[in-house]
Amino acid sequence: MNKDDFYTRPKYEVFKILNERSEEDLREISDGLLGNSIYISRQFKTIESEPDKLWDSDPFRNRTWRYWVHSLIMIEYLLNAYELFNNKPYLDKALEFVWSWKRHSMSGSHSDMVWHDHATAHRLILISRLAELLRLDQDDKPLLEELSELAKHHCSTIEKPGFYQPRHNHGLDQNAAMYVGATIFNHLAKSDYWRELSLNRLKKQLGYLFLTDGSYLEQTPVYSFIFCNRLMKYISFFKQDGNPQYQLLEDTILNQLHCLTYLVQPDGMIPPLGDGNPSPLSLKHLRKLDHPSLAYPEYVLSKGKKGTPPAQLDMAFPRGGYAAMRNKWVYDKETVQIIFSSAFHIKTHKHHDDLSINLFAHGKPLISDSGKYNFNYSSRERKYVISSYAHNSVVVDDSDSDIDPSNIEKSCLTSYYWSQDTAYCSGAHALYKGVIHRRMLFYLKPWDIVIVDFLSSAAEHKYEQIFNFYPGIECYLERDIVNAVPAQGKKIRVNPLLEEGIINTVLIKGQEEPLRGWCCVQYGSLQPSWSMGYIKRGENVFFATQINLKPERNIEFLVKCKGNSLSINSSDKYIELLMNRENDELKMNGKNVSLNQVRKISEIIHPRRS
Repeated sequence: MNKDDFYTRPKYEVFKILNERSEEDLREISDGLLGNSIYISRQFKTIESEPDKLWDSDPFRNRTWRYWVHSLIMIEYLLNAYELFNNKPYLDKALEFVWSWKRHSMSGSHSDMVWHDHATAHRLILISRLAELLRLDQDDKPLLEELSELAKHHCSTIEKPGFYQPRHNHGLDQNAAMYVGATIFNHLAKSDYWRELSLNRLKKQLGYLFLTDGSYLEQTPVYSFIFCNRLMKYISFFKQDGNPQYQLLEDTILNQLHCLTYLVQPDGMIPPLGDGNPSPLSLKHLRKLDHPSLAYPEYVLSKGKKGTPPAQLDMAFPRGGYAAMRNKWVYDKETVQIIFSSAFHIKTHKHHDDLSINLFAHGKPLISDSGKYNFNYSSRERKYVISSYAHNSVVVDDSDSDIDPSNIEKSCLTSYYWSQDTAYCSGAHALYKGVIHRRMLFYLKPWDIVIVDFLSSAAEHKYEQIFNFYPGIECYLERDIVNAVPAQGKKIRVNPLLEEGIINTVLIKGQEEPLRGWCCVQYGSLQPSWSMGYIKRGENVFFATQINLKPERNIEFLVKCKGNSLSINSSDKYIELLMNRENDELKMNGKNVSLNQVRKISEIIHPRRS
């Protein structure tokens, strides 16, 4: 490529990394940056610092803050303001940050984030966007050549197999950054090679992270949504470049939206499954796809005012390890949603959350996982929110499940079944040494949920069945029954159907030592919330627990267990469950139920790994 082409080719619009800010906010942030008031995000207070003193600083002792500083995210605010207000000092300040970072951080900074894989990708995108504005707005070839050398160093770094993250969401942004850098700096000798390499890597990343059933490998739906929006940005750049690969990205987004339509709560919030806090699902940018299937999430998010309801109420996503159940799509105070999840594909963003449930009813989340808090991995709050006690499953011997990478694939859904009035799903994991945990969930629509846990081992263990209530729900104990009352809502009741063997019922809120009974609703903040547990001891132990969403009906369930079989009897249902060595068998009212089998128990204990 002739160098002159770099200065004469048409302009590219390089996408923004963060969401847009209002004009008022953007001017305030950018004017502050001109005066060395360093703003990173709403998560952190503004600090005063000259650029040269910024790169080794850590005023909040927070890796996320360090990460964004070395991403040079300050430049994005300045470039946005420059494009909006045409104020050249914003552009000059952006350059000052770049040259200061280069002087102090290219080889001399002590920060752990200087060449962090993700920060490097974002920094290259911002350097490319800055260069594209300078290329058109000023005739300063020496300066642009210096930026080109900086971009070359970044592309060369991302190119290295030991630096690139091939099975990680960071790898997606590394691919996009290399493609953008090689396209903007098209006069560099290796630009064509970097473009081709980034596209080849991108195809592999899409096939690895975004599963065929529409779920996301890292077991965090919030990240699926984040990357749907990010892929939309890549699409816009690909289209400018005339690259037909944008169609692959569009298909990936639509597949993810299918799954998110079922996982999003009836109120439009993505629940805190995996490493995410409650977050709104929005189609603001995704509507640009203009595809008929957008009518389904549109219906959910508009609460039935727009779009079309999906044909099925219940859906399993076996590859991702989710089952989502509802009583109806129409949203009102009687809409119920249950999400059952169990999978261990990758350590990234993994919590000790296998076989956990999340429950939404009476217009609000009732039983919920505890969110992500932040990414300061050594903090006690972070350790708590990823722990087994912060999720709605069974804790063995007061310890966390073992999520060492050697145990990958030892957790999954095992079967599921849907009918008009009953939804059933089961899962299992072998993440406690010597213990097999099998969970069966019956949703007897619309008001009764029965959760059966069977834990088998050759040795005696302490088992605690955990349920964590969302903040704002008050709980009180009545013998072994926990009554939960949402603010200005109807009471629900958690009732043990197999009281035999219960040695203690625990009800805790806001405990400090050790942490228990907390939930993260907003980044970096814990709110006290009620946590309950039923405790049993033994080798082979059954729990059977009813969550009654309308206890005033006085519906009784009689549960009996013998060996590896269990029966549930109510006024209109008689359920027989047999747990064989490899799978479940189910009868309802005397008739065999044909279950959709996902995996055998032996395949969980001894998984095959690709």
